[in-house]
Parts: sequence; C-alpha cells; structure tokens
Amino acid sequence: MGIVINPIRLHQDQELSGHAAKLMAHACYVFQLGGWRKLRREAEARNDFDMLDDLDRAYERIGLP
Repeated sequence: MGIVINPIRLHQDQELSGHAAKLMAHACYVFQLGGWRKLRREAEARNDFDMLDDLDRAYERIGLP
C-alpha cells in the first residue's frame, strides 16, 4: 500500500520552500490528473464529445497554480 500525500495539510504544516514546494506541486498535479482521467473515461463511455472538448482544454491547465 502506498503513502497518500495531502497537499493541503503539507501546505499548512510546512513553509513552502525548496523540496516541500516541489513535493506539493507534484502531489497537486497527480491528484488533478487522476480526477481528469476519471472524468475522461466517463465522458468516453457516454460518447459525450462536448465534455471531451472541455477536458482537453482543462488538461492544459493541470498543474498550473
């Protein structure tokens, strides 16, 4: 079983500098990408092309502050 990183808690517990900032940025990216993939699979299953277009645009923003 893997370790789950809570980026919100990390932000509250530590000053974001150096390694902590990189860790939080990576964790946020992973969480966002996981949610995006789930929505993408659901949209593909329903053949919802409008949602797929929205998700394509959203993909470009994943990981951005």
